[in-house]
Amino acid sequence: SKGHREQAWDDAEISVEWTDQAGAITSASFPSSDGGTNYQAGLLSAEELITSARSTAKKAVIFISDGDPTYRYNMNGMTEGNGNNDAERGAEGANLEAAKKEAEKFYTDYFFTVGVGPEENYEKLTNLAEAANAKTTKSYAGTTVQNLNQAFNDIQAEITKIACRNVSICDPLSENVEMVTGADGEVINPQAVVYDAQGNQLDAESLGITATY
Repeated sequence: SKGHREQAWDDAEISVEWTDQAGAITSASFPSSDGGTNYQAGLLSAEELITSARSTAKKAVIFISDGDPTYRYNMNGMTEGNGNNDAERGAEGANLEAAKKEAEKFYTDYFFTVGVGPEENYEKLTNLAEAANAKTTKSYAGTTVQNLNQAFNDIQAEITKIACRNVSICDPLSENVEMVTGADGEVINPQAVVYDAQGNQLDAESLGITATY
């Protein structure tokens, strides 16, 4: 979010409401790296979405930025800060503190911060994650395309959980079933194959899912 527009509380906006269509998000997202950054503004919009979600839903916030906070709101919603750093004379660290207080106001199961670009540009993202009112918090540095992709792979793995544990399924085979054997005549052990809702194959063994005759 960028600061110093004309109206109060207007440094951030919700581009897409709740949706199960990834395309709706990508087509409405136009990230840019110009201007300053108001962490607090983005968190206010996140709070609006999180508090409107159904109470039984698992909730995750993924906070992405290419820099440290350089703006904040005053009590009237007007933007304050120098737009360059969080070392404004007489208000050192005030932008981060405003963001941390906002992150403490609402609960979420997961709170992730992801920096984009040189790591020294967003050192305070870790402080933001640590202050969040969340069960699980983590910070990632997307210094390369590979690191950025790995961050989102890790986030997906973290929030994708199997809903059951220690379950055994017994499926009796009839006398008409012929076991699959190898060249040595020994029965080949079966493999469990698991897919997520998007059709991507998961590592079943790492999830504790196995199959045996």
